[in-house]
Amino acid sequence: MISDSFKVENIDIKGIKLPFTIQIAGSELGLQELTTYLQSFLIETKANWMEKNFDLIYKTSFENNSLLELQEFCNNLITKEPNKIFKSLNFSLISEKLLVSLIQKLYEDLLKYFLKPSIQSSKTSKPRITTEEINIDSIDFKIITIQHAELISKWIDRTEITDEIKNTYKFKLLLRGSRDGFTYKKFHEICDNQSRTVTIIKVKVSKEILGGYNPIEWKSDDSYGTTKDSFIFSFKRCNDIKNYILSRIINEKVATLNSFDRGPSFGISDLVLDGVFGKCGNFAYEKQISGTTDLFSDLFSVEEYEVFQITR
Repeated sequence: MISDSFKVENIDIKGIKLPFTIQIAGSELGLQELTTYLQSFLIETKANWMEKNFDLIYKTSFENNSLLELQEFCNNLITKEPNKIFKSLNFSLISEKLLVSLIQKLYEDLLKYFLKPSIQSSKTSKPRITTEEINIDSIDFKIITIQHAELISKWIDRTEITDEIKNTYKFKLLLRGSRDGFTYKKFHEICDNQSRTVTIIKVKVSKEILGGYNPIEWKSDDSYGTTKDSFIFSFKRCNDIKNYILSRIINEKVATLNSFDRGPSFGISDLVLDGVFGKCGNFAYEKQISGTTDLFSDLFSVEEYEVFQITR
């Protein structure tokens, strides 16, 4: 007996449903060659229609054991492009069994998404930026995460944490201490004449993250760099982006120090890297990002550091 799917009302005048209905009949009548041909025809020429009518395709193909190509089409769509299923014309009519199957295939992705730290306020319902928008493929992070990058991007644009990102940036790795060395010579060799850079430092023992943004070029001429857009920052714990200190420049004439015998230096010892040691103070920026006001307790040892160039 031919199933209910093979009815006159299922054959529309534009011929879109006709091949699908005929191949169902071919399957139920044992016409395997016709069934195989029409499955290939539908997948190659009517994929968009099948995506929009996914509930019908899924239900029918899994009711017929000979429709293996259509079953594979459905499974691939569930795995690779589930958003198309949610946008299908009759999504609200999808059976409970199909929804359970869909959620099971997406379980790992959903788990990763909802367990990710988010910098959004619980009071906002605005969507967070996706990894595709932040150019995750071009980022080679060892110290920070994509969530840190989102927050730093907002600081660069001077937007609120809860705002959507206006500009998406690529983070191009210029220097990594464990790869290139921690010497000031190597820093200037690689980073001199480079502008729009973010320095990221991981402190030994405490695992605190320190950093700074320099929109102008680094040099080795013992001069001070002037800019009103630089800032330094810290994260108390590497896995907690909510517990941070942001400190913007207040004396823009000494925003950076281009000392030939030091690594990246912000302000007047507000954040200075000298080999595997560093120092934090409070002179040219709004607030001290780490340590205390004591002369000796503001020193730290470096476990790793990276310098990225920010581009759009």
